[in-house]
Amino acid sequence: MPSENDVLETKKKRFMVLNTIYDLAEQDEHQPISTYEIKNKTEIQGENLYLILKFLVKQGLIKNISTLESMYGGDAVISITHKGLCELENAIEKPDEPTENFPAHIYNSYTTIKGNNYGHNIAATMTESNIFDRRSGNHDEQIGDSYQQSGNFGIGHMSGGTIQSGAKVAGVINEAQQRNLAEAAAEIQQLLEQLEKSYPTNTTMGKMQIATEAISQIDSNPTLAGRILSALKAGGISAFEQLLNHPAASFVIGALEDWQETKKS
Repeated sequence: MPSENDVLETKKKRFMVLNTIYDLAEQDEHQPISTYEIKNKTEIQGENLYLILKFLVKQGLIKNISTLESMYGGDAVISITHKGLCELENAIEKPDEPTENFPAHIYNSYTTIKGNNYGHNIAATMTESNIFDRRSGNHDEQIGDSYQQSGNFGIGHMSGGTIQSGAKVAGVINEAQQRNLAEAAAEIQQLLEQLEKSYPTNTTMGKMQIATEAISQIDSNPTLAGRILSALKAGGISAFEQLLNHPAASFVIGALEDWQETKKS
């Protein structure tokens, strides 16, 4: 029989997955989310992820766009429901109260799972410069009036360091790299806007086709490919994730990650 701690850990992971889907959906109930994206964000995969998604579907918090079984050997596609949006937001806004599917304080307690500390204290002190991305899964620790941090911030990268009270993060990415990153993202954005004339942006298949064709065109243009690879190396995939604004952006981000890996081999 599972212990009380086992049950709590399961609920934490369910909440983590729902929160990740919420972030990826950006409050859009019609936004398709692939299990590939969820695996990358949560590091939960295989049977564990399947069972969590199955539970969330059964409770009406998410819905299938493709069958969950298709995640074996490929990717399944889901979307958040109105009920899922409301339950997640209620858990955040009223942490002292339980929701239909989660106990009180679940939003606070689930962040203790390794690799998914969203650093709420830091986010609160850094709103002005909008540097902290709570989706990045980085580790943050408060020490008096300072914060020890590591991970991706904005479009830069910090490998480690201390942020004093009132200070602003200025990662090691320089001005030239920022400009190259912005230019590369703008070229991808322009490419996506051209491709949407040939493929629909309101279907999962259309978005996948846009992503596939975008990577194909990037790969066939050595100059553009080199510029994008350089920008990826400097700012990381999360930088493009924040700069791209297109219905197929999440699919393109996943495709860019795979493409970048093939270039390393």
